[in-house]
Amino acid sequence: MFLRKCCQDLLNDVEESMMEYKKSIEKLKKESKYTLDKVVIGESDLQRGRTDLRYFTCLYCCFVE
Repeated sequence: MFLRKCCQDLLNDVEESMMEYKKSIEKLKKESKYTLDKVVIGESDLQRGRTDLRYFTCLYCCFVE
């Protein structure tokens, strides 16, 4: 009886740990997606900034000449 109780306690501990790991993994997935979304937005902003810079440089050159 004592051995059975210890085994059950161990199984309960393992189940609790697995649930915590699953929660941690889900949280990391959400945070990673958020970070990747921000990177994509940043890359888009950077590309738009390059395009704007080329456009304004062209306009400046046209007015200077």
